[in-house]
Amino acid sequence: MLRRNAAALKRKLSGNSGETLVEVLAALLISALAILMLSQAVASSVRLITNSERAMTDYYTANNELAVRDGGSDGSARVTMTVDGMRLGDDLTVEYYVNDSAAGAAVVSYGLAD
Repeated sequence: MLRRNAAALKRKLSGNSGETLVEVLAALLISALAILMLSQAVASSVRLITNSERAMTDYYTANNELAVRDGGSDGSARVTMTVDGMRLGDDLTVEYYVNDSAAGAAVVSYGLAD
């Protein structure tokens, strides 16, 4: 079978007859579709990267605002820590800071009050 295919290929390459118009048009159509699909994939990748960069920028901006406590709301609450039914120590006052500018997701920072 391999010899038969090799012989057919040798006849095709050494022959004087060319490709038919239908074969050429089919090859052009397949090439055009491949280029179109590749361009769509590149455009989708660029759009995905742009959206990801925007989301990461929003997240890091919100995180940085938490560090300087700017642009959000402050508050405090009294909490009691309980582990396995046992109360530990006194009530604690916890300060918290909420920044909801991270693309709709609230980012919260908290710590013990001074």
